[in-house]
Amino acid sequence: MPTLTRQEIYDLVWSTPMTKAAESFGISDVGLAKICDRHRVPTPQRGYWAKKEAGKKVKQTIFVKVDDPLLDRIVINPSHDSIPEPVREVIEKRRAERKASRPVQLKAILTPSTIEPVTEPHPAIRATALVLRRAQALKSGVAEAIGPGLCGISIGVKSVERIIFILDRLARACDGHAISLVAKNDRMAAVVGSDEATFVINEKRKQIEHVLTEAEIAAEAKHRKRNERIGRNRFDWDNDYFIAVPPKFDIIRTGELGLQIYGWGEGLRRNWKDGKTQTLETMIDKIVTGLEAYIVTLKLRREADERAEAEQNELERRRGLSKARRERESQRKRLIHKIIRTEREVAQLREWISTYGKGVTSTNDADLIRMVDWAQERLAALQENLNPFNLSEQLRTRKLFPEVDELDDPLGEPPPERQWY
Repeated sequence: MPTLTRQEIYDLVWSTPMTKAAESFGISDVGLAKICDRHRVPTPQRGYWAKKEAGKKVKQTIFVKVDDPLLDRIVINPSHDSIPEPVREVIEKRRAERKASRPVQLKAILTPSTIEPVTEPHPAIRATALVLRRAQALKSGVAEAIGPGLCGISIGVKSVERIIFILDRLARACDGHAISLVAKNDRMAAVVGSDEATFVINEKRKQIEHVLTEAEIAAEAKHRKRNERIGRNRFDWDNDYFIAVPPKFDIIRTGELGLQIYGWGEGLRRNWKDGKTQTLETMIDKIVTGLEAYIVTLKLRREADERAEAEQNELERRRGLSKARRERESQRKRLIHKIIRTEREVAQLREWISTYGKGVTSTNDADLIRMVDWAQERLAALQENLNPFNLSEQLRTRKLFPEVDELDDPLGEPPPERQWY
């Protein structure tokens, strides 16, 4: 987390282009420009470095000191600090590959005016290209390819060949990184295994004041004359009584394209768009790197969720074992208490029978004799319950003292479940 003064930031942004300066901090050039603006640090105007490289005279804004110590202390929080290490490795690896393989500056040769129509589109975008070209032939002003098996494109007809070129280059670049480009009805997805990053390419729209057409002017003039006739009490209930009101504004397609990845990227770049020095065509490799990094992020997030779910399931299993052990312990206690009570009853019955049995028999009292007989039967039944063989069979059936304990937890008792109330 670097901390600099206003003077240090000023010297940096006037000696190095904003994109390179921002890259050293792990933030975007827009982010660095916002930091400079908040701390009242002047930055080069757009086109400053291009003019300087061309040998033209450029003007540097004078640095003005401030007395506020809070403004003079600038803390920059790199966005890549929140990026997981595997994702950062992918980004740095692809960045190094791009630097090592730059035989041609694509931004100098790939511009919308120099793009040639793609004769054999990539299979992933072939259906989309066909639909867009058919819509282009209709000359309705807008070409759309939205539906099953299509990439969810809606652009002006003038940008059809350009968007096909971009999609084709993007699909082939994805193939080079073992990424599959898949059409998703109203968007696209970059897929690796079970993980996918969905994205969309949109065209910037602009609202302009509506200019009346000749037909609209004629319709308004006709409507005005009719109103004048009505004002002279000459009613004419014809079909032109109601006319469509022309819109105040028109929405036009500017031809500026942008690509956006859906979702939360944890500090990753998710947007690329046409600028004055770069177009989407020149940023294909960077876009693929962004998609790859995003997919790795989604994979890490999915794996973390799966681990968390597995841990939760394991915890629930251990809690289930703990509950079963507590229930078994209760059964053991109930059984031993029952045995103790039975033994006491057996001893008492034996004593009673030995004390009263012979005397009752000599009395020849039928009711007393039947009671003694019942007591002897009761004693025999209780002794049968206390028989070691029968008791052992009962223990095995109920699994109260198994040789291999299925309810054992080597980790001990699990933490108790939280009560949210």
